[in-house]
Amino acid sequence: MSASNLQIAEKAGVILRQLVSDIQKTAELVQEISASCNEQHTGAGHINKAVQQLDLVIQQNAQAAEELSATAEELSFIANDTANIQTRKLQDAIAFFKIKNPDSVSEEHAGNEIFRINKDKLKDMPFEKIRMLLEETFLELSGSMSKEKQMKSESDLDDHELSDKSEGRQIKMDGTSKEKDENSDSEFEEY
Repeated sequence: MSASNLQIAEKAGVILRQLVSDIQKTAELVQEISASCNEQHTGAGHINKAVQQLDLVIQQNAQAAEELSATAEELSFIANDTANIQTRKLQDAIAFFKIKNPDSVSEEHAGNEIFRINKDKLKDMPFEKIRMLLEETFLELSGSMSKEKQMKSESDLDDHELSDKSEGRQIKMDGTSKEKDENSDSEFEEY
């Protein structure tokens, strides 16, 4: 019995040594699995943080889009107000040009007519262009008319077509001018 017990004990020792080796391998695998889990956890934390940052960026973009929309509406409102103000300023500037209705101008005064402004052409023309045309016309007329005639023209202005009969030119509010004689305005830039 002791010999068989010895053999059994030796076999048990061999098996235990194999078990210890297998247990060590299992422990190493468990450690590797634990390290992988930790890496996964860290990776999941990074992904979670990235998703939160993405969510924050999306919210900021949505807020910026709303602000941009509100700003666009406000700018549109301001542009309309500015256009209305510019229109009123233009109307005030044009109100300066007053003469009798051209149909009621007597033959005696018909030759003294200096300006006519066509309001329909002014509606679609930018304010700055009209202002520039008026300034150019004033400069041109002030250089070619006597003081007495300028004073008279200020009181005898009309709301129709702009014409300069003192030089024989008809100045239209579209920026073109028609010569009634052989003189040329080729040195002037058309707008």
